Amino acid sequence: MTPSILSLATSVPEFNHSQTEYAQKLAQAHQFNSKSTHKQHVIFAATTITKRHSVLADFGVPGLKGVLFGQQYPVVSPSTARRNQAYIKEAPKLAYKSAKKAIDKWGGDVNDITHIISVSCTGFMAPGIEFLLINDLGLSSSISRLGINFMGCFGAFNGIRTAKAIAQQNPEHRILLVCTELCSLHVQSDASINTMISNALFADGSASAIIGCVSSGGVFEITVDKSLALADSRQDITWECGDYGYLMGLSKYVPAKLRKNIQPFVSALVKNTVSPAECDWALHPGGKSILAGVEKACGLTHDHTQSSWHVFRQFGNMSSPTFLFVLEELLKHKNAKPWVIGLGFGPGISIEGVLLKRHV
Repeated sequence: MTPSILSLATSVPEFNHSQTEYAQKLAQAHQFNSKSTHKQHVIFAATTITKRHSVLADFGVPGLKGVLFGQQYPVVSPSTARRNQAYIKEAPKLAYKSAKKAIDKWGGDVNDITHIISVSCTGFMAPGIEFLLINDLGLSSSISRLGINFMGCFGAFNGIRTAKAIAQQNPEHRILLVCTELCSLHVQSDASINTMISNALFADGSASAIIGCVSSGGVFEITVDKSLALADSRQDITWECGDYGYLMGLSKYVPAKLRKNIQPFVSALVKNTVSPAECDWALHPGGKSILAGVEKACGLTHDHTQSSWHVFRQFGNMSSPTFLFVLEELLKHKNAKPWVIGLGFGPGISIEGVLLKRHV
């Protein structure tokens, strides 16, 4: 029996706005001058994102002067502790929605779930999301729990790899993987290009999967997984804790470094297993330039990566759950290929890959 993804499900918060609305609201709230306002609109439009979701109603309030950001924003910005309190309140609720949907799609008994893994990098809490879901979902009190935290956009790949190893230990193991991020909590108010890019890309979402060993059925077999930490890239993608939220660092060299390294990485991932021509592609949509750069390096077209582009346009970059959103979108396509190459990118720069085989 092979470790497999047995079900997939996603969930987003109820609040959402178009990319144009976000640009307008942030420019007004941050009291930008005309030059900075124009720059922000150009950056937001260039992403090709059409809308994004948030757990915060604040983005629908003039000046963002809602529950989190407050009446004195941006003169007084919410502290990291205050933002984290919003995470503690909202992240478990969104995680529950995707987890419940994944369990329902799977159709098994919740008492058969032996392990739960929570992946997140946009807040901290103890007990963690994985602990709270035990009671909310009616899981066994003796279930094994693991939190994979602060890994960034490739967190789902680490969750899948860990779940695969647990599944291989015992064919009876059933693992619930839950990836949840509330990126919108960490909006920053300065007018730097790096901040505008971060504010333009990230959004909130949750995705869950049931993983275990089966001889038939399920969604995808997990056949091969690989990692690569690029040399001299420590400062190219960073995610750090500041006094007023978490701070994203994204250098202009990321697309070029990925283009240089991604094709050899893919060759190693599929080596002796399958030809890339027999595969669909599920790329983590970290940004427009990243998707386009990987396409160019691997000789792909938008047809190969349409699921990644669709998720990016409709939801933005939700960090760790985004890859599972792309896999779910792939399942909707007719004339699908038997194999899927999954690629993710995150702080380091790190490249993560997984080769999946569709169950028939």
